[in-house]
Amino acid sequence: MKFDNKEFSFYWKIIKIPTLLLVLWAIIAFIVAKFSMYWYKTLFQSFAGLILQIAIFAFVGYAAIAEHKGGPKTAAWAGALTGIIVGFIGAIVAIIMVNFVPEIIDDAVAQAVAQGAAADMVRNITNVMMYVGLVTGPLFGGLFGALISWISGLITKKSIK
Repeated sequence: MKFDNKEFSFYWKIIKIPTLLLVLWAIIAFIVAKFSMYWYKTLFQSFAGLILQIAIFAFVGYAAIAEHKGGPKTAAWAGALTGIIVGFIGAIVAIIMVNFVPEIIDDAVAQAVAQGAAADMVRNITNVMMYVGLVTGPLFGGLFGALISWISGLITKKSIK
């Protein structure tokens, strides 16, 4: 399969380490949630995850331009592919996490009930949304990755000239 006239194997050289780092972040989140909801909320439900993703997607854009001699379009494709892969794997980890760490759902239900929602409705919606994440995770991950990597690629391209 080709993206911007380049094989996936070309992109894999750019995205392998960043993809593995983001997948590792999701797996570490699962492990931390299993042992401590306090640390899970502190580390993984804060801006730390967003900042890490932005930094990694920015690196993907930089690497596509500086190390692999691509253009901003190549950087965007590399970021999109990273986001799609990580979004799908992250959705699978989230489904597993909800099943093995029920405190995550219990916390969401408690917050919604405090605002007047029905507990059963919140549980049902949360369960459905976990599976919807198998589609939306890769979609939004790909768009977010493409945008950040493209911007980073543009900045890198200008700074190299």
